[in-house]
Amino acid sequence: STSGYHNVTYDPSRNRWIASIKHEGKMKAKRFSVKKYGDQAEILAAQAVNDLLDELGITDRAKNIIP
Repeated sequence: STSGYHNVTYDPSRNRWIASIKHEGKMKAKRFSVKKYGDQAEILAAQAVNDLLDELGITDRAKNIIP
């Protein structure tokens, strides 16, 4: 499943949202359990994508706009 946010997907088998970025052939990902974070899990994943883009110095990809 996908999200309205860039690079955020839902894993229904594990009930978690995943933030992932592929950069220089490597995948970086962070996972947020719905059981632990509830409704905020998807938003946390979207923010994690933004953080990964900053950490990796990627400026040519769109960041998520989080209300």
